[in-house]
Amino acid sequence: MKRRVLAGLMTGIMSIGLLAGSVSVYAEDAYDMNMEIITYGFDDVDLQEVEDAVNEISVPEVGVRVHFVTVPISEMMTKLPLMAASNEKIDLVQSGLLTTPAMLANQGLIQPMTDYLSDAMKEKAGALIHAGTIGDDI
Repeated sequence: MKRRVLAGLMTGIMSIGLLAGSVSVYAEDAYDMNMEIITYGFDDVDLQEVEDAVNEISVPEVGVRVHFVTVPISEMMTKLPLMAASNEKIDLVQSGLLTTPAMLANQGLIQPMTDYLSDAMKEKAGALIHAGTIGDDI
C-alpha cells in the first residue's frame, strides 16, 4: 500500500514541479492544491504524516500546499464526476486504475496542461510526454 501511495505522491510532486513555473506564489500565500489519493478499502494511518512531509518541501520551494483527498477505489469512477458537478475543488487526479486520461478528458473532468508547459519542460520529459498526450493536448 505504501508503495502505491508513494508512487502517486511522486507523480503529484512532479506535477507540482511542472506547475511551479506557472504559479508564482510566496510560502505565506501558498496555493492550496487538492490531490486525489485512491485508497483500497482502509485508511492509511500514515497519510497525514506523508501530507505534512510533502508540504514541508512544496510550500517553501514552489508555494503550493497539498491537501490529500482520499477516494476509495470502489468510488473512483463516480466520485470525480460528483465532485465536478458540485464544484468541489480538485486539482490533481489519479487515473489508470479504473479510468484513463482519455475517459476523464472526454467527460470534461480534466483540462489540458499544454499551455502551461515550457518547451524546456517538454524536452526534458522526452518520449514520456506522449503518455499524457491526448490528440494534440498534454
